[in-house]
Amino acid sequence: MKLTFLGTRGNIEVRNRRHRMHTSLMVTYYQKRVMVDCGEDWLGNLDGLHLHAIVITHAHPDHAFGLKEGAPCPVYATQITWEETDHYTTYLVSKGRRAADGRHTLWFPDCKRG
Repeated sequence: MKLTFLGTRGNIEVRNRRHRMHTSLMVTYYQKRVMVDCGEDWLGNLDGLHLHAIVITHAHPDHAFGLKEGAPCPVYATQITWEETDHYTTYLVSKGRRAADGRHTLWFPDCKRG
């Protein structure tokens, strides 16, 4: 298993040489790539990563807003994250469906908190 830090910048931190992209982690295991979190800095920059899935930990802009225009792969998060995302955004309307261009829209399985 390989862990690659793609970004370490928070939402309010100033960009610098060491912290230029929003927090994100790539987990690679047996040639499968899963991205954990996808902040707004990643908007339009996902296709070159060849992702198999994206996991969103929570609904803040620096963790989820890179998916405003959908994703090149399935996206997963808890139900509470989906509900919180609704408070922040108006662009996530078609849960679980593919857009006309073949990109995935956000899909958050019905997970129970506990």
